[in-house]
Amino acid sequence: MKLYFLWAVSILPIILTVGIVNGEPYQSDEFMLDNWAIPSGMGGNQTVISRDGLSASGNPALCTEISGTNVAISGGNHWTGLVSTMQIGMTRTMDYWGYGVSADFIGGDGIKITQLQNSEEPLSADNYPSVIDEQGHYTVALNIAAARQWRNISVGVSAKGVRKKIPQHSGWGFAFSAGALWNVLNSVKIGAYAQNISTYRLFWDDDIHEIGLPAFSLGVSWKFKLASKWAVQLAPEVNYGIEEGIGFLRAGMALSYDDILTFALGTQDGSLTTGAKIELNKFQLGASAGYNFSLGESYNISVGYNFPSQKLE
Repeated sequence: MKLYFLWAVSILPIILTVGIVNGEPYQSDEFMLDNWAIPSGMGGNQTVISRDGLSASGNPALCTEISGTNVAISGGNHWTGLVSTMQIGMTRTMDYWGYGVSADFIGGDGIKITQLQNSEEPLSADNYPSVIDEQGHYTVALNIAAARQWRNISVGVSAKGVRKKIPQHSGWGFAFSAGALWNVLNSVKIGAYAQNISTYRLFWDDDIHEIGLPAFSLGVSWKFKLASKWAVQLAPEVNYGIEEGIGFLRAGMALSYDDILTFALGTQDGSLTTGAKIELNKFQLGASAGYNFSLGESYNISVGYNFPSQKLE
């Protein structure tokens, strides 16, 4: 029964893509700025590095990578205070299945509302716009994901519902995504992520209908030991958008000690990134930071807890 459900949800995005009328082109916005310490520190990797309790907001196939139940919360400030983010989620594995749910928030202030000094006269040097108000914006998303593991391959799908608010307007939207993870060897993984494969549909309250085209990511992870308790993980990732073409290379490296302490370093879309995580008594505490040469610095902190159970075979 579960298998039939997964097949049905996998086909649904294709049906929606064909069946829904076209809208105005729109690039799916910030869904979502990554807030989990090690993926963020490794360049924002979406395809092969687990987000633990927040896995529903990335490649859904990664929901099978944890053992038991993991709950997580994270928050951050991005691009020198331009926006703030918060994520909370849970991922659970049962038998060969992985499930995840997460809620994402991104918002900011500083949108200036202007008006001509004399609204009945045209724009001129003497009749120029002046700021009359300053308002904020936000986006809230709910993600639900399911994945199934067959031997060394996992396949997953996810659904996303969205609520957006900008000054004077609001809207809602939805999208479906899909992903896969192949454990080639114990030390090598290959991941693929089709984000918004159904196209991202956004409906505004002024009857404007916009669409965000799909984006695709392909990543590889290779983890090898340096000594008995030290290990290094390398994870490059390439991205392709239908409108943008080939995107920036995301690449990262992580150094871990006995799966207790992990440090990460990477690059993402013109940013330098770094992160660290410590795991003690089933608790996970992490932080990451980045610097974009155009937009400035970003940082976030994250906390997670793992309720263990039998690991997937």
